Amino acid sequence: MSWCSHRNTSTSWWFHKKTSSVVNSTSSSSLLGWQQAGSGTSTDRGNTEILLTTLAPLSTTELNVCKIKPCQHGRCVNKDGGYKCTCSPGWTGQNCQQDIDECARNPCQHGRCVNKDGGYKCACSPGWTGQNCQDVKASCPQDDHRVLPNGKTYFAHTDTSTYRGAQEECRKQLGIVAVPRDEEEHQNLVFLKNCVSRDSEFWLGIMRTAGVWQDGRGTELGSFTSWAPGEPNDGHNCALIIKGVGRDRRDNWADTQCNLQHRYICEVENDPKDWARKGPTRYKVFLERKTYSAAQRTCEASDAQNRGRLAVIKTEAVYNFLLTLIRRADPKGNYWFGMRKWPRV
Repeated sequence: MSWCSHRNTSTSWWFHKKTSSVVNSTSSSSLLGWQQAGSGTSTDRGNTEILLTTLAPLSTTELNVCKIKPCQHGRCVNKDGGYKCTCSPGWTGQNCQQDIDECARNPCQHGRCVNKDGGYKCACSPGWTGQNCQDVKASCPQDDHRVLPNGKTYFAHTDTSTYRGAQEECRKQLGIVAVPRDEEEHQNLVFLKNCVSRDSEFWLGIMRTAGVWQDGRGTELGSFTSWAPGEPNDGHNCALIIKGVGRDRRDNWADTQCNLQHRYICEVENDPKDWARKGPTRYKVFLERKTYSAAQRTCEASDAQNRGRLAVIKTEAVYNFLLTLIRRADPKGNYWFGMRKWPRV
């Protein structure tokens, strides 16, 4: 298909050869998608000759540029001498041809943003849902711990301590202050932290020694980090997880002084076979019949490094938990517990 044109000083006419229709433009340039073929007479491969003569200009109502659909992702509106595109959400540009990068404004509150043509999608972190990952999906655990699929358990503490004090308390649980090694661990840690308190900062289980960040076991921090923009920036040797301030900083890491008081979460490797954990303590049922003293020695030998002993019942929750273990092992047996009445001296 070709197009022919004839111009005078004020008006251009455009002739559609195939349909012999005529449209008019007050501009001297070709309309979008139309080819200006010259002036005077024109012959299409010697078959048809169109004689251009002076015609009256067409009205703007007869000029329908929108018929050629210039707006790629939007609605076209005819204007005097042209058109205007009203773009659909997620698109911009004169012809709505340019995708807007919605991820640039960080819409995903608790997740990763993936830009798509005309929109975006949030890949929510564990425990979050909603278009912008703004709603809590998973219910927070009642006993402030979270079991990970990779063989770790996080235990949250609501008390505060210095960094060294927090590490000491976590060692009593056979663990260290939590430090995530990948994005999944980080999101699980942040989820538990926010279940305990969104408005508190928690210790991150790393300390800088001779310029190297190490965890509570002296293992160097790996390739995964989640430092907030510009962090670490104060030259301090400890680090924390920032409370909910600003999307680019919230729940990320920052360096801080080691002698401050913060809450903390302990990271514990999941228990060996036949052991069961309730809170920071793990328990095991032994079916051998022994005297009280012999049973005590068995407990000490089973976990000498962590001062194993006969179980002591201090709360109803622990009592019910141990009853469950007993029913699974041998509900008809009698069991020693770590309580003994000593004679008065």
